[in-house]
Amino acid sequence: MSTIHLKLSKSDALETLQWDVPYLTMELGKEPGVIYQVKVQGTTGTIVGHTTLESASGPLYWIQGSSAVAAYQTSRGAYASVGIWDYPQGGSPTEIISGIDKKGLWDLTVSVAPSASHSRK
Repeated sequence: MSTIHLKLSKSDALETLQWDVPYLTMELGKEPGVIYQVKVQGTTGTIVGHTTLESASGPLYWIQGSSAVAAYQTSRGAYASVGIWDYPQGGSPTEIISGIDKKGLWDLTVSVAPSASHSRK
């Protein structure tokens, strides 16, 4: 394991990190819903792009294949939903899952069901 050096301003609060090969992705607290793609070479990371998830809120996201999942903020400011966006395109969510209480939402993880060829019978 190696240390990676990223130059961030003092106002940037690094909130979430996730590998999305070939990039390390991150979200900064001051810009909820913006996922930065970081190219890592040796021990240095350089931001090479970003994806904006419209109406995403908070530092919680998970990338799974061509989708990103994140806490979703409704027009009334409630956080009782999770959105699904096309990734890395971003933009408006393609789906919204309601009825989730953000008071109990501390993180997001996606678990993919095994394909039929890998399931036990």
